[in-house]
Amino acid sequence: MDDKSPEGPRARPHTEAWHAQDASHALLFAQHPSPMWVVDDATLAFLEVNEAAVRHYGYTRAEFLRMTIQALRPPTAGPSVLAGAPWAPTAGHRGQVEQTGLWRHRRRDGTRMDVEIHSSAIVFHGRQAHLVMAYDVTERLRAEGALRASHAELDRRVQERTEALAQANVALHAEVAERRRAEGEAEQRRREAEVLARLGQTMSASLDLDTVLQRITEGAWELCGSERTLIMLRESGGEALVSRYQAGFPQMPYTGVRVEPGKGMGGWVLATGRPLRTADYAADSRFSKDYLDRIRTDGRLAILTVPITIGSRVEGVLYVSNAVTRPFTERDEAILLRLADYAASAIRNAQLYHAAQAELTRRTQAEAQLQASLQEKEVLLQEIHHRVKNNLQIVSSLQNLQARAVDDPHLRALLQDSRQRLQAMALIHEALYQAHDLARVPFGVYVRQLTAQLFRAYGAAARRIRLTVHADPLDLEIDKAAPCGLILHELLANALTHAFPDGRSGAIDVALRRAAQYLTLSVKDTGIGMPDTLDSQHPGALGLKLVAMLTNQLGGTVILAQDGGTTFTLTVPLPLARL
Repeated sequence: MDDKSPEGPRARPHTEAWHAQDASHALLFAQHPSPMWVVDDATLAFLEVNEAAVRHYGYTRAEFLRMTIQALRPPTAGPSVLAGAPWAPTAGHRGQVEQTGLWRHRRRDGTRMDVEIHSSAIVFHGRQAHLVMAYDVTERLRAEGALRASHAELDRRVQERTEALAQANVALHAEVAERRRAEGEAEQRRREAEVLARLGQTMSASLDLDTVLQRITEGAWELCGSERTLIMLRESGGEALVSRYQAGFPQMPYTGVRVEPGKGMGGWVLATGRPLRTADYAADSRFSKDYLDRIRTDGRLAILTVPITIGSRVEGVLYVSNAVTRPFTERDEAILLRLADYAASAIRNAQLYHAAQAELTRRTQAEAQLQASLQEKEVLLQEIHHRVKNNLQIVSSLQNLQARAVDDPHLRALLQDSRQRLQAMALIHEALYQAHDLARVPFGVYVRQLTAQLFRAYGAAARRIRLTVHADPLDLEIDKAAPCGLILHELLANALTHAFPDGRSGAIDVALRRAAQYLTLSVKDTGIGMPDTLDSQHPGALGLKLVAMLTNQLGGTVILAQDGGTTFTLTVPLPLARL
């Protein structure tokens, strides 16, 4: 081998000396799998390298032996990691032998790698040198960097997740708190609805004011969660408040106290008509302390007072009280105002009920007086009808006696006709005397009675005649019943007297009908008929004159028809309500 080559005689003595010095060390150096070299401390030149260094760095052994350690360092050479360690090189040490630590080296092809250096001072062929072993830790550092990045990312994600969980936990706590608040509010509203429903049932079922107001007091005590509830009302005929109803705390500090308008908290509400809420009764300067000595705990109470108002007048106040540690809220005030409205309604209903009871009593008494007066007048009217009927009967009897004493047949007939008319009038008064309604005659019944009476009066002459009566149930006032009765009497008497002469037989039909606004009364016979010269509107006979006159008095009409006999039809207008 040429002595001038890197492997020539110049390098061989070193190798031979190295091997001669310690053959075992030399063998270990040459065959070690990690790069190793010997560097001159003074010149930093490579004095020896092993095969592993040649493989890892890409330089030949000869090129190594012409180089210094600085050739392996990049322009910005320095420790790639662990900078600041006690053994790491500092500024100004770039020309020194690399100490133990992590360094950045450059291969022959320009690629860079991180190496871990381990060095120790030796004497190499009489020269101060360092034996250096280099471990390529590029992949390890890359893996460690990736691991650190992974750990950092994991830490970041854990931190983010922790923060997210913390936020979720806060949100969950807020949601739980809100749900509990909503559930509490829902429960409160349910209790309110239940209490108010019970109060509504009590107000509907009971007219006893004491019962209703005591239930309202208990409802306020329950809904407001107060230690004591109290209702005070105006004293009868006065302006001051007196205690009436309580619930809760057994003591009754206001018993016997008259709260004047403007005095104390209740007097302030009574005078102003506005609710008042205080967290400390004794310390509140908005009202006087006239009744402070009647309040327990020296007035150290939270009190809520609302007015019970009917119209524009305050009729009472509703109190609730607690210890100062449990003040009342706006919601408590709203509940109490609503209950005060219930109390006002109950008081107003009681006032109306008592007024209605008084009015009912007055009307009952007045009605009883009117009924007594009416019964007295009915008895008197019955007696009048009875006496009129009796008097007419007496006159009829006198006429009958007179007729018997008269020898003139014509005069006797006139007296008999007059007597029968009196009996027809007497029958009207008898019907009124026997009727339940003394002002109205059951005219259908009267028609049947009058026809039967006339047929009995005419005796044998009437027995040859068949009588048929159709009478609708109809009540007539006496001012219409009497004329209609006389008209029926005259028409029926005329038929019995003149329709069937010389012992003839036949039939008479009497019909009373009612329509919506009028009545019809007809008398039909199957006799010989009326003379052709007769004018029904201007008759010559007294009976028919009487019929015409009474028909005009009633505002009605009478129609005469002759077809196989004689038919008189009377039509009288009547209001529908009179039928």
